[in-house]
Amino acid sequence: MPDGEGGEYFDLNLCDKTAANVVNLDGLVIVEGQIHQYTNNAIKLITDGDLGKIEKLKKMNETYQDDNILVAVFDNKVFNGDNHLKSASFLSDNNWTKTANWNYPTSKKRVKVWIDGHSEMSGAYAEDGCSEYASCTFYIRAEAMKKNFWGNWKYTSYMPSFSFNATWEYEYYDFSCDPFITQGCGVYNCPKHYVPAYSCTAEPSYICPTSPHSAYYPTVNNAFLPLTPHGIWKSSPTWFYDPFMVTHCSFSSIIDGKSFTYNW
Repeated sequence: MPDGEGGEYFDLNLCDKTAANVVNLDGLVIVEGQIHQYTNNAIKLITDGDLGKIEKLKKMNETYQDDNILVAVFDNKVFNGDNHLKSASFLSDNNWTKTANWNYPTSKKRVKVWIDGHSEMSGAYAEDGCSEYASCTFYIRAEAMKKNFWGNWKYTSYMPSFSFNATWEYEYYDFSCDPFITQGCGVYNCPKHYVPAYSCTAEPSYICPTSPHSAYYPTVNNAFLPLTPHGIWKSSPTWFYDPFMVTHCSFSSIIDGKSFTYNW
């Protein structure tokens, strides 16, 4: 990845970094009898835990769904045919990402805290205004880098302390208020502002923080810290009309003495 000063540095090649500590070289992990695969542009799932389906799963690079396999691809391609659809980037989406410039505690150290936030319709039958699944990314990103002997920025042993305070609200729309349907999509939609408590990481289980939330980390250098409603969600029996949007957020943080604040 470009380092902002004409050089490059390396980052994890996974679309969901919360799985980085547990996946193997193929991005595979088994959680509660289900097989998950995380790649640079997709999240894949074998729902019945059949190990014999792994090779098939590894070869699938298009959004797909059947009774036992779900593949959600996040890129710019369009797929046609049975069980295929245009990708999430062409569908209804919401974005609350907040970027930041690097701040420099010293000439050889730099830090940055920013928000990676967006949500898209996903799943095999997704389209604008009607989807069984919604994919949500909501990370607090805390980065700290140091120049090496050759003057290149690297994630190294430089791992400063990091703390933050946050409050936020979120909503999504589904068709549960439509009096004329019992499942799928309808005409009338309504907002929702709550999801049940859940784990937003693979093993070990980690209950996703809800608002308000404060945290302190004695050391960080490339942190991905998920907040509710991060994850892939299924709406049943009625489906999504619009994916998640995070609003009314107040966020303040300090990393190595440098402050980063966001409000939206």
